Amino acid sequence: MRWRRTAAILLVLAAAFAGGFVFVAASSGGVQARTAEEADKLTRFFDIVVFGNEIPGLAPAERVRKWTVPIRYKIAGTNVAEWRPVIQRHAATLTGLTGISYQEIGPKEAGENLVVMLVPRDKMAEAGALVEKDPAKLRAVLSQTRGGCYFLSYSKEDRIIYAAVVANVEGPKPMLEKCLLEELTQMMGLPNDSNQVSPSVFNDSERQMTLSPGDVAMVKALYDPALKPGTPRAEALAFVRKLFLQQP
Repeated sequence: MRWRRTAAILLVLAAAFAGGFVFVAASSGGVQARTAEEADKLTRFFDIVVFGNEIPGLAPAERVRKWTVPIRYKIAGTNVAEWRPVIQRHAATLTGLTGISYQEIGPKEAGENLVVMLVPRDKMAEAGALVEKDPAKLRAVLSQTRGGCYFLSYSKEDRIIYAAVVANVEGPKPMLEKCLLEELTQMMGLPNDSNQVSPSVFNDSERQMTLSPGDVAMVKALYDPALKPGTPRAEALAFVRKLFLQQP
């Protein structure tokens, strides 16, 4: 995808929704490895979230896309001081799951590859247009936001190199906190939403406020060092199924 950078505000889009899911078999003896049925179901969910695409007119990924470099981010817009701790908490969670570090940098410091933009609802399209210069693509993304949040990510040779999150600060605070978690997770290379994935932050019909155990398993699987950027879909699914069978 085309990578764009603007000196003032840099953003990336994809529609934002809710949910979470769990696949762990437990017994009186403690947590056990997943059954084949559970691993199959979680692999299907991984396929939907990583290789699916709900945005009209945008082709789904055919290979693994993921970050391989540290994320240096800026926060811009309204009520930044209020929402900085929430973004920091979500970033710390994702660092723990992926091994990709997050570092906030100053507004005048160069080198950011992520911007989180907190704006009123009527400014969400304007914010996105600072990065995405294809009006049709931007309209397609906005058509799926329902006034909440969205992200866009840009990659080169299947390595994500830039992203931005645009969030509506006028909605209920719990919804914004959930939106930020979902979008920051999705821009890591898990872009799709689906009501088939449940419970999960990737499910639009649910209001999951934290990553579910199933979400955690998918993020960790995507960032397993052995799963390289550019891995074809079929090969990636076979790999993660084996991983899910081995994990508790």
